[in-house]
Amino acid sequence: MNSKLISSHIIITLISIFGISYLYQFLDNRVYEIIYSGLHLAVILILYIASGILATDNTFSFKKYYIIALIGFIIWLIAFTSSPKSIDYKHVKEAGLWFFYQLYVMGISIPLENFFPSQNNIFLNFALLLSFAIIPSLLQGIGGYIKIKQNKKFYS
Repeated sequence: MNSKLISSHIIITLISIFGISYLYQFLDNRVYEIIYSGLHLAVILILYIASGILATDNTFSFKKYYIIALIGFIIWLIAFTSSPKSIDYKHVKEAGLWFFYQLYVMGISIPLENFFPSQNNIFLNFALLLSFAIIPSLLQGIGGYIKIKQNKKFYS
């Protein structure tokens, strides 16, 4: 099941980056960009819930859905220990590992960027980045929970 969850995370990230994010370049109005970000976010949330539904077998436990959050936390921790003062991997040499973390959470972070603009508080940025790794696991867990509840209603 973990391989299904990880592969679905990778596929959703690729859809978000190359499919949906491509259209941002055609939006020249800030209002349209925020509306499109909301639609983008809704599609990504639905895809994560659907992947949880598809990856779930006949039993449900939130422990089964931790893998994406665990991998994200490990990458976040490595990047944080290498550069605890900056996440700007483009201009700060020590912050280079933040690129890999940004790449890992890009599927969910792209549509959320318009709702959480860059903050001057570095600790708030670290907390937001860490939450981006937890959100997919929670959504996949919700999808698994929905599937089990539907199966119980169907068979009872």
